[in-house]
Amino acid sequence: MLQRKVVTVLFCDVVGSTALAREAVAISERTDALLWQGDAGVDLAEVLVAAGQADEARTALEVALDCYERKKSLVMAERVRAQLG
Repeated sequence: MLQRKVVTVLFCDVVGSTALAREAVAISERTDALLWQGDAGVDLAEVLVAAGQADEARTALEVALDCYERKKSLVMAERVRAQLG
């Protein structure tokens, strides 16, 4: 996904990456595209972990999991479950 590539490029700038990832989540939430919403949540969680915000990252993953489950994307849901432990 494009947002994942952009987050990777900006990874050395945690504040900028976090803001960009939150913006991607906000944009995806304006659509009915549950897969995009889930992907944006996973990307946000990745950035939050790097920023040392594990609790917020867990919340982002839980929201992503909900999106994948509502879409019935079993593979993506299982990946997020694995990340959640």
